[in-house]
Amino acid sequence: MNSFFWIIRFAKGSQAAIYISFILSGLCGVFVVAPYFVMYRLAAELSSGAFKTGEAGGYAAALLAIILVGALLRWLGGFLVHKAGFEVIYAIRSRLAEHLGRVPMSFFFSRNSGVLHKAMMEDAEKVESMFCHSLPDLVQSVVTPVFCLAVLFAVDWRLALFALAPFPLAVLFQGMMMRECRNKIDGYHNAMEQMNAGAQEYVNGMLTLRSFNLAPQYFTNFNDAIDNFRRVVLDWSDSSSRYYALFKTALGSGLLFVLVPGMFLFYSGGISMQNLVLFLMLVMGYALPVEKLLEFSSKLQEIKEGVSRLKKLIEVPELERPLAPRVPENFGIEFKEVVFSYAEKMDAPLFNGLSFRLEAGSLNAFVGPSGAGKST
Repeated sequence: MNSFFWIIRFAKGSQAAIYISFILSGLCGVFVVAPYFVMYRLAAELSSGAFKTGEAGGYAAALLAIILVGALLRWLGGFLVHKAGFEVIYAIRSRLAEHLGRVPMSFFFSRNSGVLHKAMMEDAEKVESMFCHSLPDLVQSVVTPVFCLAVLFAVDWRLALFALAPFPLAVLFQGMMMRECRNKIDGYHNAMEQMNAGAQEYVNGMLTLRSFNLAPQYFTNFNDAIDNFRRVVLDWSDSSSRYYALFKTALGSGLLFVLVPGMFLFYSGGISMQNLVLFLMLVMGYALPVEKLLEFSSKLQEIKEGVSRLKKLIEVPELERPLAPRVPENFGIEFKEVVFSYAEKMDAPLFNGLSFRLEAGSLNAFVGPSGAGKST
């Protein structure tokens, strides 16, 4: 929830639209189930022999009205949440771009470009996906099964308990899968950042590659990053797949839990045919919303990690600016006794005591053979 409230700050004038879209998603969850009750009432009248041919038009009109109203609510909610979602992602990217323009240059030297690219593009896109898809689906996935179960308990509490039986198993296997997700998610994001950095380095170096007819093997970092990302994803998939298979099996077994006791109650006179049919329809109908609900937790881990990285970038301290900035007397550049080394070679500086002056307006050149350190 902390991630949600951090993101919602960027919505500004769209917060009301976001909450309204959530309410509409909840209503959609009710209208998804409503056709089953129309068919239930129809089955009840057919079984009692009280059904009249002239009433068929009324049932058809009711089904059509439910479908049309549900589609309208879904469209309106989708329109509102997508508009707000795109405004949020624009605000986050703008805020991040403005902030990075005010941080010290040393910040960029200590991080590869893949970190910034992933945050600006992919992590921000996950925020849009959360608002426009995951959260509305979450609301509907909560309302639909809760509404179904409330009706089922009202019809027959004994059979409703059997309908609940697959949930503890599904939650257990989902928890095992989530444990694997928590262990792998950080490595996934790191591997993605390294691959983005390698791709950008490869593209930036393409001119040199073609100019000097160098083999692509010179850019081994990109190849290594791709191989590492592949290993990370396969390892994550392999470790989670068995729990996911058990999770899907448990969640899809609701019909088996209800059918046997339902038939027993029917033949013993404990439940009517129309009530049994209602149970069988709803048990098959609410499995998909519950599946989306439980799968949302795994998506949430990935979204939270992306939001966490966005927050860290936006919270980087800005460059301190003097209250009374000084204007230089001239615009020459002077080096005095400069010592320089890369971080991994602190004990072997490339320059020691380097001094020179470049006068303003003068033309200067660094000349030397390849590898002499001109770029440095």
